[in-house]
Amino acid sequence: MKALLLFVLGIVGLLLGVVLPLALTGNLNAEAVSRLIGTQKDSPEAAASTGSSTLNAPPLDASSELAQQLMKKERDLQDKEKQLAEREAKITEREQALQEMLSKLESLQKEIEGGLANADKERELRVKTVALTLAQMKPEKAAASLKNFAPQEAAAVLAQVKDKDRGKILEAMDPETAAGVLRALQERKAPSL
Repeated sequence: MKALLLFVLGIVGLLLGVVLPLALTGNLNAEAVSRLIGTQKDSPEAAASTGSSTLNAPPLDASSELAQQLMKKERDLQDKEKQLAEREAKITEREQALQEMLSKLESLQKEIEGGLANADKERELRVKTVALTLAQMKPEKAAASLKNFAPQEAAAVLAQVKDKDRGKILEAMDPETAAGVLRALQERKAPSL
């Protein structure tokens, strides 16, 4: 009983598998059904007598053409998915490389900032040392030593010297150099806007 039921279901499934594609493609007519069943034989004489040609007849395996088209589309989709996956992998690699570069740049920036801070501390220490040395010198000798400095550097050094000693050193300088150093001192003390 089960075998008979399975056999009948198989036949129905086969008929649906053949009839459904023919109906979907518009090739379901009496001639196509008789060809499927095998009751009508297409011979060149029969085709000539009925006035139809075999060139205008729909293909017998329309379902296989549909299947081939579907398979082609599926292959195309798989190829596109593969290309997308490759692109995504490349993008991920590049993002990782950019992230590594960014972290290297950040560490370099911290290193540079640390180096600049150290350089600023060293410069400040040198300026204080020069200021202490100049404060120990006679004003004329200190003025002569500062003559070789740029006005901003001389102002930085004199800013570390006591006001009384600073005045004596500036007094010992030639007026033109003293004016440049005084302008630089004013710029250092002026509040930034």
